[in-house]
Amino acid sequence: MKSVLYDPNVLKQLVDDGMIKYRLCSQQEADAFREREKQGKPLPHGIFEISVNRKNSYIEVDPLELTPENEQRIQSYLQVANSSKQIEYLSSIKQWLTFFGVLTILGLIGGFITICSR
Repeated sequence: MKSVLYDPNVLKQLVDDGMIKYRLCSQQEADAFREREKQGKPLPHGIFEISVNRKNSYIEVDPLELTPENEQRIQSYLQVANSSKQIEYLSSIKQWLTFFGVLTILGLIGGFITICSR
């Protein structure tokens, strides 16, 4: 089974959340990795391509972070991070429902007043 770390979306989330240690590769290293990819060669172990400020770059992940022992810890973290985002989404939906509920009630009251004033 391939490590969850090799999924670019998961890796980006872990980097953004500060969950793994990494080093941003220098421009010379990045150029060498781009050339390597153009030749169809795989990136070295622990080197990943990510988007930094809308620009593709490469990072070197600490080898200790790539061990199978960290897999469970990282998966647990991702589950918690995703569930907290779902809670934020539910809270946002609740706020919109409240807004439209109040708007509907105000519309009904306005309509009732209009009908009664005739």
